[in-house]
Amino acid sequence: MIAHLLAPHVPRAARTLGIERTVPSAGVALTFDDGPHPEGTPAVLAVLEEAGIQATFFLVGEQVERRPALAAEIAERGHLVALHGYRHRPQPVLSRRAVQDDLARGAHAIESATGR
Repeated sequence: MIAHLLAPHVPRAARTLGIERTVPSAGVALTFDDGPHPEGTPAVLAVLEEAGIQATFFLVGEQVERRPALAAEIAERGHLVALHGYRHRPQPVLSRRAVQDDLARGAHAIESATGR
């Protein structure tokens, strides 16, 4: 229900945030959230490599700090690495400052591990 209500606003919000990457109308975007996971991520990477498919990994900063080499491997294999925050917290209940701090800390963790 919420996705249906938000869908018309997503392109405008994406442009506002500077997100310009699009998928062709006949394309499919594969995304993986909340990693890197010590067992799941290597398994997913192997399947993606075997199939010759690229994906987007939305990483959690505290997970990246636990497994920086795995985060770096995702990027080195040519996948898009994106931010899913520092901690997996419900952002609507956080203050604006808390959200900004969480995002900045997560972005720093990802950049430190991947160089991106």
